[in-house]
Order: sequence, then C-alpha cells, then structure tokens
Amino acid sequence: MTGATPDPARKNVSAFATWFRREWKGRLLFLAAVVVPAAGITWAVLSAVQSWRSRTVPAETSVSSVPAFVPVPKNNAERSPEQKREHPFAPNFTLKDLNGRSVSLSQFRGKVVFLDFWATWCGPCRMATPSVERLNAEFAPKGLQILGMNVDEDPSGVADFVRSFGITYPTLLVAGSGVDAVYGVTGIPAFLIIDKDGKVADGGMGFAPQFEARWRRVVSQLLQ
Repeated sequence: MTGATPDPARKNVSAFATWFRREWKGRLLFLAAVVVPAAGITWAVLSAVQSWRSRTVPAETSVSSVPAFVPVPKNNAERSPEQKREHPFAPNFTLKDLNGRSVSLSQFRGKVVFLDFWATWCGPCRMATPSVERLNAEFAPKGLQILGMNVDEDPSGVADFVRSFGITYPTLLVAGSGVDAVYGVTGIPAFLIIDKDGKVADGGMGFAPQFEARWRRVVSQLLQ
C-alpha cells in the first residue's frame, strides 16, 4: 500500500510554526506583560511633563485676585467693604527667629515689609529664594524689611537651609502659630508686601521669574 507523499511546503510551515512557538512564545508573553505596560507608563509620564512645561504662569498675581488671602482684622471695621478687599491691614503677629528672639510685625510699622512664606522641601520656594535675597540686597538699605516666614513642621533643617542659600534677612518660625492660616496662605511660596501704614499693598502665591520685576516695581513705589 502506497502512502501519500508529504507536501514539502506544508512540512516547512509546520516546522516554522513549531520553532516560532518554541522561540517566541516566551518573548511575546514578556512583551505583553512588561514592555507594553512600561511603554504606557512612559507615555503618561512624558505627557504629564509636557503638560507641566506648557502650563501658563500668570506674570502678576495681586491680592485682589486671591480670595480671602488676607482676612480683615476687627480693628479695620471702619473701612468700607471695597477698601477692606482692596487694601486690608496686615494682622500683627509675634514669632521666634532662629536665635529664639521674639519678632513682631508691629515693630516694623513705618517700613515697607515683605513677607515670604516658604519651606525647605518646597521646590518653587528654592527657586524664589535668590530673587528674594536680591530684593533684600537692593532695597534693605532704602528701608525695606524682608521676613522669611518658614512653615516647616520640623525646623531642624531650617538653619542649614538659610546658611546654604546665603539668606541674610530674618527667618521666623511659623509652624504651630496659626499665622499662615490667619493670612489665608493655602500654598507656598506666598508673598505679601505691606506698606508703611501696615496695609497689604500686593501679594500672591506661587513663583515665576518675572515676579521679581513686579516686586521691585511695587517696593520702589512704596518706598517713595
């Protein structure tokens, strides 16, 4: 009895299929389990970075654009609602500096005061610090008083931060005092410029390099 002659083409296909399953099955499973999800994660990360880079940062943020940024104290009750929203008095506070000395806002009445709320772990705060220090170097001799308002819950690393960044203006410890809440600070860095009468003239939260020019302009006007 004569058997059928095997088809060479079919035999080759069968051999290739066997080899493919043996050699590539594991690799395909690896691609499906590892490479594809990793590619998806990479794409998501790159998309997030691109979105962050393309975000718009307002060049100028004023107190009036930050709702309830500085609450109006009781001693400001005689002013109209419009005046309260526009230029509220800055609430007084007394805090300890890095040397344990008590410092009150009221002792600087008659001077222009710049408050900088920051923390050691805050990236934008680190970016803003050189700008604040330049502002201090230029305007402190003309009557500006800058107060660094540190909000770290653990102040153990604050002194090292101040030294490493060459900060020359006083740093006050805010944690546990509630001063940040009184001033309506919900994000850092946050900045306020207080005029010689103790009224908030300008301020905002966040940082962009162009803020420095605005600070210089506002401080220059208030010092005149």
